[in-house]
Amino acid sequence: MNLFDDAEEQSAKSLISNLLDQSRLYHRSADYKGLLDFVARLRSFAPFNAFLLNIQKPGLRFAGSEYDWRRRFDRTGL
Repeated sequence: MNLFDDAEEQSAKSLISNLLDQSRLYHRSADYKGLLDFVARLRSFAPFNAFLLNIQKPGLRFAGSEYDWRRRFDRTGL
């Protein structure tokens, strides 16, 4: 039984491939250390999700979880 159809599987493979390509940004130890420091600062996010945030928005200083947006800021996605 396949949980994904072909289009979803191709999309997932493309996203993973893109992530791996972008992860090659960290050639120097200082760059990688900066990534680890960033991940450590975002304690309310899973490390992998923090890593994705760093790749998608380099220099990001603040991020809110769904809980933050809903409870603290009274905002929803809809």
